[in-house]
Amino acid sequence: MRLYDIETPEQIRNLSEEQLSTVADDIRDFIIQTIAQKGGYLADNLSVVDAMVALHFVFQTPQDQLLIDGGHQCLAHKILTGRSPTFSTYRQAKGLKTYCSCDESTYDTWNSMPIGSSLAVAFGLACARDKAKETYQIIDFIDSKGIITGSSLEALYQIGYAQHGMVIIYNEMIQTKTKSNRIIETLSSFRSSKAYRKAKESVNDTLRSNRIGNGVASAFGSVKDHIKDNLLNDNLFQNMGFDYLGPVDGHDMHALINAFQAAKASSRPIVVHIQTHPSYGYPYAQDQNGWQEVMPFHQDTGKSKLLVSKDQCSWETWIDTCITVLQKQNPKLSKIDPSLSSRPNLALGMAAGIAKKGYHPFVQIQAKDISQCIDTIQAHLANMKSPIIVGVNNAGIADGKGDIQQGIYDIRLLSSIPDIMISQPKDSQEALDLLYTASQSQNPFFIRYPFGIVSKPSEQIGHLLPIGSWSQFQIGLDPKCIVITYGQEFDRIVSKAKENQWDMIVINARFFKPVDEKILKQMFLMQLPIYIFEPDAKGSLSALVMQVYTKIMKPVHVLGIENHFVQQGSVRSIRIHEHISVNALFKEIDHEQHAVR
Repeated sequence: MRLYDIETPEQIRNLSEEQLSTVADDIRDFIIQTIAQKGGYLADNLSVVDAMVALHFVFQTPQDQLLIDGGHQCLAHKILTGRSPTFSTYRQAKGLKTYCSCDESTYDTWNSMPIGSSLAVAFGLACARDKAKETYQIIDFIDSKGIITGSSLEALYQIGYAQHGMVIIYNEMIQTKTKSNRIIETLSSFRSSKAYRKAKESVNDTLRSNRIGNGVASAFGSVKDHIKDNLLNDNLFQNMGFDYLGPVDGHDMHALINAFQAAKASSRPIVVHIQTHPSYGYPYAQDQNGWQEVMPFHQDTGKSKLLVSKDQCSWETWIDTCITVLQKQNPKLSKIDPSLSSRPNLALGMAAGIAKKGYHPFVQIQAKDISQCIDTIQAHLANMKSPIIVGVNNAGIADGKGDIQQGIYDIRLLSSIPDIMISQPKDSQEALDLLYTASQSQNPFFIRYPFGIVSKPSEQIGHLLPIGSWSQFQIGLDPKCIVITYGQEFDRIVSKAKENQWDMIVINARFFKPVDEKILKQMFLMQLPIYIFEPDAKGSLSALVMQVYTKIMKPVHVLGIENHFVQQGSVRSIRIHEHISVNALFKEIDHEQHAVR
């Protein structure tokens, strides 16, 4: 069967297990080819292909409603629900989305969501279904990162207590094939077999048909449960009130189908625990770290297509290098394991505890995850005045992503919190300077930096910057306007102004909190048009500038992203659509200058 011919999962439900495995292999090849060309989440998507094929074979989607936690492992699901022909537009503006989308397909029950939030939604859907006396299944597909979050554990407790029927497929990704407990595998396989389920139902029905038999059945059940609990070592799910099947080999089609059929037949909440391998089927990445989210790469070698010179590196690598350099000068400076960045509240809470004992920790958090951490930041960082450096990674517009995956809201969220500092460097040297300054500060210090490549400075020496200080650059002797911006936009605007011979003053607002009130007062007294260029959600920098002067002496023109969700696309296409390209800025300036004349 050709993947382009699949319009609905119904078309695979008459296939043999061997044919289903062939479909899974074809899907894997298709995903590898797509991500090699366009980038994206490789490891997670390849790990779940077999499970997604088996899931759509057993369950009657979309009547049975499927939630995919986080949504980052949904490509096989999209292929099986008829979206193969649109993969040429993957991650492009108005193209196939990286995550699940209700607007894209009726098979997508929910839009993209934070990791660990799907079980609460599944619980709500199950409650609504049972209240309406309907009988379809709720299936929640969740991995190790999602199931250990506080929200997931709270939802598991409530689901187990309320006993609303649903199927939770827990995908445990393991790096290497570990030695399995054969007793557990055998019992799990036996308990998921049709013969076992029918025999169990028959024996129970017969025994419970009379008073004596009912007592025997209850005793038999107690003995059975005691043996099962001891052999399976009892687990978290069973203690919370769930039936449990697993672990199941997540790449064995026969085992997956049997387990899912057993789960489908259950009227109680049940967990099917599958074990998969990241990047399964792609030898250059299988069982290797660093392939979760990747840039385009050469499929035949696994090497990145992005050419980086010796004097360049990623922003994340450069920040890590700076911390290593500064640790040699300051033994109290410690680095929290970067792998904890996917569990931001844990990472920040841990850093606060370390800081309490006299250390100065550095922790990385994704900009898009700041919204999940506001309570932790207020309670453990700001209120405790913890000397913690927080690297806010992937700040700004995210290439090929949309909705809640954009890192453009963190400044607005953080700026209302007292006793913290927020900054963003324009280049690698200023990043080192800000990190050095942060290491000397006794307040929580947030430093934003984007996803992408940066040129390394000529020397690795950090300089102390005055807190809240900005810098400025004047082009021409008779400036006609003032542009206030931050990050890499500063150098781009200066370069563009020189190229077009625009006389202006460009301000590098490297601190969002506190702002440089001295420079602001000087700028307002010049009585020139002021443009605030903020390539994040509008109000990120401009709202902080407005707070300094509630009565503006001159109108301030703000170019930024309006208060709406930014859809996926290339950075360039989003900038043009949202009117935050440098060209849009100069068009606005030109329009204003002509109006004045």
